[in-house]
Formats: sequence, structure tokens, C-alpha cells
Amino acid sequence: MTLIAVIIAIALSHSITGIAGLRTTRWFTRYAEALNRLFKGRRLWNGALGVAVIIVPPVLAVALVQAYLTGLAGFAFGVAILVYTWGSRDLDRDVESYLEALDRGDKNSALGHLKHLLGHEVAREHTEDELVAAIFNESLQRWFGVLLWFCLFGAAGAVTFRLIQKLSQGVQLLSDMPERLHEDTVLLHGALAWPVAVLEVLALAVSTNFDAVMRAWRAWVADAGHGLLNPDPGFVGPVGLSAVNAMRSDLQDEEDTTGPTWRVRCAMRLLWRALMVWLTVLAVFTLVGWLG
Repeated sequence: MTLIAVIIAIALSHSITGIAGLRTTRWFTRYAEALNRLFKGRRLWNGALGVAVIIVPPVLAVALVQAYLTGLAGFAFGVAILVYTWGSRDLDRDVESYLEALDRGDKNSALGHLKHLLGHEVAREHTEDELVAAIFNESLQRWFGVLLWFCLFGAAGAVTFRLIQKLSQGVQLLSDMPERLHEDTVLLHGALAWPVAVLEVLALAVSTNFDAVMRAWRAWVADAGHGLLNPDPGFVGPVGLSAVNAMRSDLQDEEDTTGPTWRVRCAMRLLWRALMVWLTVLAVFTLVGWLG
């Protein structure tokens, strides 16, 4: 049932234009602000316990509903939660809107769409390398992170990843967020995102140029100065960029790869390939479960 729920949620998220408007997290901002006003200044609030106080109640509520509902109702609840936590904006539409603005020569509109794509204010146009890397980073936050934790722990897992990701934005969510609270949230988000990043990169390797992807991953680890198992998901962007560049080299004799936006569009193609790899693996596990 997990595979069917995932397919339905992805189809709904990418076919219904206005669905992103339903994914508001203003309630979470107000909720976190209220807790911050209530507990700010207390020693235990400024750290991991503060993160737990914010995150556990909504996740527990979702988990209880998930445990209570069975059959079709439970299935529908899971789909609804996955649709809600997917995104929050549509990555394909954000990329396409940005490219269309560039094609029109409308720099102001392009910067506006770039803001939506990156999730924060931007003061300048990004280079193509920066944009391609950012698209892969965004795919982890918008698609793959929610998907992995949904597959592992259902609706509660998807909500956990999304709320931790939102809280890790720090002052973008809470204007006076305690520094230690933010630091611990970022560490927790990194721990949740790291296995996602590993599986996303492996899917890219399988579906594109395996050697190029693995070389880029090892090079990033060497430059970062820590081990391969360090829970830092920052390699997704650089490795994704290397995968796109490798694809460009492989296809230069078959199609025109010289256009100014070719690599950006290629990045989206590769992300959909990686997503298909994930769904294929999920289908295999589902089939094994049925046969077992």
C-alpha cells in the first residue's frame, strides 16, 4: 500500500496546479513562536530539549491518528499527509517559471522565481553551476527526504522530516530563535537528511554515469575534510552537478548540449530518473513482501 500511496501523492502533487497553496505552515510558525515566548530564557529550552518540545506534539498527534485509522481511511490519511509534506512548492514548476523568465529577458521576474526555487531572498542571478547544484539540494528537501521517511515510518515520518526542515531555517521561521536551539535543529536535520542524500546519490549513480558520480562524491568528502559517513548531506549539490556534466559529455554527439539552459533541464531529467529508481526499489520490496 505504501507504493500505491506514494504514486498517488506524487501524481496529485504534480498534476494539480494550486495544491502548493494548501501546504501552508503558518500554523507551525505561530505554534513555534508561542512556545518560544513561553520558554525562552530557560536553560533547557536552548538546545535539543527545546527541539523536542516543538516537534514531538504535532508528530505524536499524526502518529496517533495514523495508528487509529485503518483500511481505506488510514490509506487516505497517509496520502493526504504525503501530499501536504511534499514540496512545499512544485520543483518542476519553479524551475520552468525561472527559465521562462530568463527566455523573456525579464530579470526581475527571474529573480522572483529564483527566490521561490531556492526558498530565500536572492540579490543576484546565480551562475548555471550554482543553479544546478541548488536544484539537487532542493530535490532532497522537497522530494526525497519526505519520501524516505514516509516509506520508513508512514505519515509521522514525513511530518517529522518536514517540520525539522522548517525549524532548521532558524530566523526565517523564528525571528528571535535561540542560537543553540537553531544549532541543534540543524544537526538533527542533517542527521535525517544524510541517509536521504546517500540514497539519492546512489540512485543518480545507477541511472547516469556511475564512475563520475562516485568520483565526485569521494572528491567532495576529501575536500570537506571528514569521513564518508559524516552526517553532512552537502554533497548532493556538487555530486548532482557532476552527474549533469558527465551526461553532457556523454550526449554531446547525440543532441545539442550547448544551450544556456540545457544543464538545468538535464538536472530535472536526472532527478526524475533517480525518483524512478527509488520507486522501482520500493516496488521490489513491495513485491517481496507480498510473495513472502
